[in-house]
Amino acid sequence: MALNNSLKNLAIHLDKIAYGTAAVLGIFILLCPNIFTGNLNYSDIEEYRSLITKRKDDPVIIPPVQSILDTLQKQWIVLPPIQGTWIPGWSHEIHPGVVQIVDTVVEQKPTHEAGKVVKISYNRDKDRLKVFIHVTAEKPAAANKAELKSVKLLRKVISTPPAANADFAEVKVFAPADEVFQFDDFDVKPGNLYAYRLDSEAAIDPKAKINDEDKAGFETNKSSNELVTKSPIPWDYAIKILSALPYDEKTGTAATLTGEITWWDYLQGKVVKSQKMNWKEGDVFGHKGKNNRERHAIQRIESGQITVVDRSTPTLDKETLKTSDNKRPVELPGEVVYEEPAPATSADATGAGADAEPVVEEKAAKKAAAKPAEEEEEPPAAKKKAATKDTSKKDPKSTKSTKKKPAIK
Repeated sequence: MALNNSLKNLAIHLDKIAYGTAAVLGIFILLCPNIFTGNLNYSDIEEYRSLITKRKDDPVIIPPVQSILDTLQKQWIVLPPIQGTWIPGWSHEIHPGVVQIVDTVVEQKPTHEAGKVVKISYNRDKDRLKVFIHVTAEKPAAANKAELKSVKLLRKVISTPPAANADFAEVKVFAPADEVFQFDDFDVKPGNLYAYRLDSEAAIDPKAKINDEDKAGFETNKSSNELVTKSPIPWDYAIKILSALPYDEKTGTAATLTGEITWWDYLQGKVVKSQKMNWKEGDVFGHKGKNNRERHAIQRIESGQITVVDRSTPTLDKETLKTSDNKRPVELPGEVVYEEPAPATSADATGAGADAEPVVEEKAAKKAAAKPAEEEEEPPAAKKKAATKDTSKKDPKSTKSTKKKPAIK
């Protein structure tokens, strides 16, 4: 019942609603010329009319048209703040951001990094009956339009006594395309120390477009670290001479040697010590080869020295040993591994950093090496006795009284 009443009331007032809507629409139509013509006034209208009249006689004349686009842009433009930056509250007031993916080429400087000599190990070859050094190096790197041209392994002999003008010399040339840089150096002599270094040469691709500044800063030649053997090359045998007496012509007594002989057995892969202590000329010892023949023989015994022959060599190489050679090594030393330098500390600025410590150790090593081989440490009892004796002596200055003299009134 209530619904029917509402419909009746709406039908009664429907004509009023129609009149109101027509009035609003008429007002809007009347205001349209003023809205879309911006600041256009009556003088402009008269000017447009005159131009249209003239255009009948001259078609070239085109009356100006009000730009609606400029008006819209002025209405929706976002002006920047007076200071700083700000983000408008309405999203439609912010210019849309467009992400574009563009392929670009980043120019990098050509690089050439030096290689590294990372490890030195001592080995023995049972076929050649010889000690050799196995050198392992890390490949140099050339990148960014640069390529390796040559890689060389160099060696310097640190002999005793030092050779004149000893310097690095080439021992192996590697191919730049190689990935493994290893070398077995058989040209080594017992008692010497050796240092190894890796030199590389690189060049920039001539077709590459590199600026002059990068070309000038590119280093063509690079040298690696110098890795030095810490222990001399060992011998294949050693003789500790206790006494060496030559042939006595008056009594006819044969020459005799009393001593300890040790050698490296290549079949067993270890150091062997002979139980025999008394030797004479012609006695043999050492590693037994394929024909079960000892490698070395005592050829001559003189006063304080002997001559030994290596029977495995075609020329029967000879070597004379004295008591000063009693402690030459036979056992293989441990490998030498490259260690990255320690980072600089504040103490380095004063000159008393990490560089000072190796010098002290080197001096201590030289001082210890300067002691004669026969010199042995005093027994503890002797040291204690000497200390007791020294403390018994009183310093004359220490006998003076330490009491203060009374002050004179």
